[in-house]
Amino acid sequence: MRHRRLRSQPRFTTHGNSGNWGGTMRESIWFSVLAATAAGLLSGCVSDNTTTQSAGPQTASSQASATDYCASLTANRRRVARLLDDADNNHGAPNSAAGIIGLFGGSSAMTGGRSLAGQDRQRAIDDLRSERSSLDHEIDQRQCTAEARAKAGVIKPTTDAAYNGVYVGKGSTQSWCAQPSLSLTVKDGQLSGKLTAEASYDVKGELYDNGDVSLLFKKEGTGSFTDDVDGRLKDGTLSVGVKLDDSPRACSYQFSAARSAAGGS
Repeated sequence: MRHRRLRSQPRFTTHGNSGNWGGTMRESIWFSVLAATAAGLLSGCVSDNTTTQSAGPQTASSQASATDYCASLTANRRRVARLLDDADNNHGAPNSAAGIIGLFGGSSAMTGGRSLAGQDRQRAIDDLRSERSSLDHEIDQRQCTAEARAKAGVIKPTTDAAYNGVYVGKGSTQSWCAQPSLSLTVKDGQLSGKLTAEASYDVKGELYDNGDVSLLFKKEGTGSFTDDVDGRLKDGTLSVGVKLDDSPRACSYQFSAARSAAGGS
């Protein structure tokens, strides 16, 4: 097993009145948490699994390993995308120490209210953007997603009107979660619609000639589509499983949405 060399962690400095040791120390600790959290996201897929896309026959074990590795890559890309959406759209006012720490679950009381230097904030964001590009490249190289396989020419987008229609279904989830519902319109290979559960998500996507579907999810109140998930459309049913949150009691949803109405040509 080979290992990819990581870029150095983002470096953070502390600012403020040196006499306020407690606040400065707290800020320093949380900058370290920020660096460690970012590094954890960036290095989560550092193990370079060489079993994917092998020219020769693969064992069941190697195929499972390749699948797990791809799942890790795509999960990390979703986490990075959510962090970037928070930063880019100022959901946590990340121009302050309190704001950027808030992106990682910290408390504003732990920063002493001081400002985070612009260069430190920008370095953290730049590191995340760089890692997003690295993850995009590796996911494409390993053909982990339907979109990546389409880029490689393995499958092709389709505009077949035979798939047109509205696909609607209630999903299954954990007992503590709200009942999810999904409604997607397929029109000439393009998908659009809504997922509704604890939160509401806009959905868009693309259909491919083998029945694979790539979907993107945008949470209500956020600025961009952050979660990419593959599904399958077969025999008038669109099947997909999604988990749009990383919290300890996060809900996961499984859908089998049947076509309720045919679309026009």
